[in-house]
Amino acid sequence: MRKLIIGILLSLCLAGCMGGNGPETESRYDSMPGDYNEDTGRLLKTDKGYYYYSYAKKGYCYVDKATGNDMILCNKPECKHDGNPFCVATNDKYMILGQHYIYDGRLIVAVVEETDTNYEFKLLELALDGSEASEICTYYKMVKDGFVVTAYGGYKMYVHRDKAFLPMNVNGIHEMEDTERFGVAIVDLKTGEVSYLDEEPLSTANIPTTNISAYGDYFYYCREEGKKTVLHRYSLTDKTDMTHNLLVGFHGEYAVADDEHIIYLKGKARYLCTYHYETGENKEALHLKRTYNSYEEPGRPPILTEEEYTALSVAADETYYYVAAENLYIHDKPPEDGGQLLDKYECVYVYNRDLEKVAEVNMAVLLDEVPRAEEGKLNSNHMGLQYIGDRVYWNIMGQGWQYWYSCPKSEFVTGNPQFESEYRAKTHQWN
Repeated sequence: MRKLIIGILLSLCLAGCMGGNGPETESRYDSMPGDYNEDTGRLLKTDKGYYYYSYAKKGYCYVDKATGNDMILCNKPECKHDGNPFCVATNDKYMILGQHYIYDGRLIVAVVEETDTNYEFKLLELALDGSEASEICTYYKMVKDGFVVTAYGGYKMYVHRDKAFLPMNVNGIHEMEDTERFGVAIVDLKTGEVSYLDEEPLSTANIPTTNISAYGDYFYYCREEGKKTVLHRYSLTDKTDMTHNLLVGFHGEYAVADDEHIIYLKGKARYLCTYHYETGENKEALHLKRTYNSYEEPGRPPILTEEEYTALSVAADETYYYVAAENLYIHDKPPEDGGQLLDKYECVYVYNRDLEKVAEVNMAVLLDEVPRAEEGKLNSNHMGLQYIGDRVYWNIMGQGWQYWYSCPKSEFVTGNPQFESEYRAKTHQWN
């Protein structure tokens, strides 16, 4: 039997958990009001605690918000959490793909089971109290046929309105031929019914699917088609797939603003654009600029300079747009020697729905101020921010550690947020 090699590409691949009883039973996931279905693939959050995958323990773990207790997600008495077939969190029967989601009071996990003849791609549901795990369905079977296959979850799953949107990416080597295959399975979580986005469920001819989101009755996703990045909108009601003709230069960074339109970046990402579904109106709505003091000296008036900035990502909620900028640098003269001082400046700009700037948050400065233990230099990036409910969550990576912080959204949009620690966990066992 050839061995199935799983490359676990996890954004929440944390370590340092402890055994013990599982958490108390949770209520339904406390999501945002309306149709704003935030990505819970990175921050697996309920109102009582946080869930994450532990690379060191090879299983799912839970952090209790009230006590800070960190434990394996299995409450079976006498279980050693060593991969035995009765363990909810570490069952060696399955290999984790790195795709997971909290939905409707359960943890939805994509896995692969290897049999003598097949690789079987399955969805599991784990009880949030660690009491049980069960299979929802097998959404794809792949005959081994002599392959040594690497299957990985580099493209995240999204769950919305009882449907799981599951990108598949299987990379196999057969007679020295690259056989990377792509596809998307759509699973009804209530019935277990499986359909596929493409004519062939998994094929070398299928195009990779990225930047998935959901709103209302639709899933949104991007594909590279020729020299263009195309935004698709898949209907959950009639299964039609519509494409949006966005301005030339769209590279996949977008956010669903509301029922009527989306916002997106184009070209060198120096313009925030809008697209209206019904009218087809498509325009450059905001030229992204910042103003800063380019010359500062005691007794001299400041010299205000305006320049474009390059955005990295956009996000939206019911009130604001959030635009994360690239790392910007400002040169000043330090008082001791008159030389050049390099100051890191990494911002999130907040705009209201009239595209008026209401805040400018320098995340680089906050990185040095957040309360934390000293586990070496920390790194942050725009993808580590999530805007869930009435709070902003911030993910920071350290040397062997991962941190989550949060602050009230009302505080973030003033430009001076005070982030507080939610939890931290060890990333690698050797640190």
